[in-house]
Amino acid sequence: MTNCPPKLRGDLSMLVRVEENVPAEITALTGLSAAELQQGTEPREALNSFLLFIGKDPLVGHNIAFDLEFLRMTCKRYGFPAPTNRQIDLAQLARRNLTRIANYKLVTLAQHFQLAEKVEHRALPDCRLIQQVYCKLKETAVQ
Repeated sequence: MTNCPPKLRGDLSMLVRVEENVPAEITALTGLSAAELQQGTEPREALNSFLLFIGKDPLVGHNIAFDLEFLRMTCKRYGFPAPTNRQIDLAQLARRNLTRIANYKLVTLAQHFQLAEKVEHRALPDCRLIQQVYCKLKETAVQ
């Protein structure tokens, strides 16, 4: 996703099955219930689909180290090699390029660029918002 807008080759979206209890805060944040997640894709299958989908493409995220650590642990758990893709962290990019902003939360960046008033905390909409913020940050960095 280095060109803006990037040429997208499709979407990957699925719920991943969890057997343990889903904390109330997560349900409140995402709107996902334990019952929905129990019907999700088996974790090994979901991870394999995700790894095939990302291939060698750069991974862009907000505070991406958190997501990558979770991904590494999950790969280890299921016997997959952890991805070595190039990483781009929106929070770091924003800190380098934006000085007059209250904080570097994704919602604050989205509001700063007038892209969204809130973050949905669902994978696909959040990925699309991250894509938009990334492109705006690239525009800002160029100027």
